[in-house]
Amino acid sequence: MQSLHPYDEGYTLRLVAEGDQAAFGRLYHQYREKVFYISWKLLKCEMAAEDALQEVFAKIWNRRENLPLVENFNAYLNRVTRNHIFNVLRKKANEELFLKEAARWARDSHHQVFNTLVLHELERNLKEAVAQLPPQQKKVFQLSRMHGLKQEEIAESMKISLGTVKKHMMMSLRSVKAYLGLQQNIFDIVFLLLLYRLL
Repeated sequence: MQSLHPYDEGYTLRLVAEGDQAAFGRLYHQYREKVFYISWKLLKCEMAAEDALQEVFAKIWNRRENLPLVENFNAYLNRVTRNHIFNVLRKKANEELFLKEAARWARDSHHQVFNTLVLHELERNLKEAVAQLPPQQKKVFQLSRMHGLKQEEIAESMKISLGTVKKHMMMSLRSVKAYLGLQQNIFDIVFLLLLYRLL
């Protein structure tokens, strides 16, 4: 049966450019699977792909006034997605390089006292970040990151579904990273990079 309201891309783009959120929702649902699949294939991480999906469409919404000038939205979307993923991968590469340098520096015995201070500061910041989580997210985070339980074990321990555990884990990681990202000193930046390494 033919749809009463077939998807009209040109019309949808004009509405989005005018700030129509319903039209933006249609555009999102038309292309979300494509953006997620490309992101997942390149980033090799479901959570990172979901973040990329949201950020790509956030960029499209923020630049919506340019949409009427786009002749081929599919090609435009490919370019925005590719550029975003390139930036994510470049950031990750820089973080990994930083971690290698930090590890090399930490092996130097001359820095043992300072390293101890750094670790204490990181531990304090982590406790503050975890303390601000909602109770369920906090428990899932602690069981996973601090006690080393697998997600299946957490689900069994807390008597909740595996899907709920995954949701709480994703939200808690985002909250902790966001909290630490607000801190502007070297201790928090180092810990943020270490947290990325755990993902």
